[in-house]
Amino acid sequence: MKSERVVVTIICATFDEYAICKDRLRPQTERKLKNRRVSSWSDERLVVALIHAGPGKIQCASATQMIIDEFSPDLVIDVGAAGSLDPLNEIGCVVCVRNCFEYDVCPVEQFSRLSRDLTTSTVAANPDDLTHKILAEFFRYVTNIGEVPSVRFGNVASGEQNVADTAFRKLLQNAFDALACNWETAAA
Repeated sequence: MKSERVVVTIICATFDEYAICKDRLRPQTERKLKNRRVSSWSDERLVVALIHAGPGKIQCASATQMIIDEFSPDLVIDVGAAGSLDPLNEIGCVVCVRNCFEYDVCPVEQFSRLSRDLTTSTVAANPDDLTHKILAEFFRYVTNIGEVPSVRFGNVASGEQNVADTAFRKLLQNAFDALACNWETAAA
């Protein structure tokens, strides 16, 4: 009996992020999907599809919905640059998000008031056997191409706001026990 292929889709906010993923993953095809670039690769076990979303949460949310409609993925990954909030992160480290905290809707100090609406838990927060299988298959593929120094599981603070000073960085890390911060993860 042949097992089903695992389908992984990757959301890339900027064109540079898309180009880097495309270069590393070497997709077999590229096409337009509603004016967005989509590249894909597959073999007997795995399908990987990338989409260039555009920057910001709205662009990434609509691209995420498009790629879900087109590929019915087992796993959606938001890929891109993030600001490290934890000194143990290595350059190139992959942060597999357990909980995403959308911090830019209100002051961080008032987040607890809206935390139910502004917190997203991913499949990595409570992985089951299927999730472990999907993550293991994808990480095996990524590790084999030699581009990832480490994979860490933890929280991310997500907001369309640059984290430009040490005090704000520490506030986000302490408030959310976050490994990193970025703009788009809350949308994907």
